[in-house]
Amino acid sequence: MINPIIDCHTHLQDGSFTSDRDQVIQHALDLGITHLVVNATSPEDWDFVLELPDQYPAIIPCIGLHPWFINEVDDNWLELLEFKLTSSNAQIGEIGLDRWITPRDEELMEGVFREQLTLAHKLNRSATIHCIKAHAWLIEILKSQSIPETGILLHGFGGSAEIVKQLITFSDHIYFSFAGNVLDPSRKKSREAIKAVPDNRLLLETDAPYMIPPDEYVIRGEDPNGKSRNEPANLAHILPGIADILGIDQTDLTEQLFENAANFFPQNIKI
Repeated sequence: MINPIIDCHTHLQDGSFTSDRDQVIQHALDLGITHLVVNATSPEDWDFVLELPDQYPAIIPCIGLHPWFINEVDDNWLELLEFKLTSSNAQIGEIGLDRWITPRDEELMEGVFREQLTLAHKLNRSATIHCIKAHAWLIEILKSQSIPETGILLHGFGGSAEIVKQLITFSDHIYFSFAGNVLDPSRKKSREAIKAVPDNRLLLETDAPYMIPPDEYVIRGEDPNGKSRNEPANLAHILPGIADILGIDQTDLTEQLFENAANFFPQNIKI
């Protein structure tokens, strides 16, 4: 059992959890996972995610416009986002940059990303960032972009150790989150990257229902339709493997992760 720890990135609003969300969340709580961060991706799911804490107090809501959906919103999306943020204690996310998807409008993507970072700074809300094949681009943007004092989090980090070293020079408030797929022995770059992250900048996630960890570390879950699915409870199985990679005591890692999460989500987590 691990207690307390935070799954700092999930998508529990996903349809694969519709019929058993109660059980999935309870399973995580039973294993000592005290907070579950749920990230919305577009106006289509903002309200649903914002309402989840009413039923599940362990949930920390984040709302934002994901780069995959920037062409699917009305012109007033930014005003609506600000209104919903100021009317709640939600953080910002998932936002970001993606050079994997095609086709893409990079000018629009950068503009949407910058607007949301500016809003995060204005409201001092933490921002969770999706960055695929775009770390050099991200670094260029950060050279001229203010970020919130609470910080930004690069979720499911897939960059190199060198990218980690470059990013931490910009701010003391850039965090890096890793999912269970870092436990795959073939992901040597990710293993070197997690070792390069300062102790006080590291967070863990499941990205449930995505980024399913290797079977030898977790019990691979299934949704009610029999489709493979990652769940927040798997964080309890991932943690010992991460401690082994880092060569540190599991209890010490757990304490550091909780402190880091409380610093990144100060409006939602109290030490």
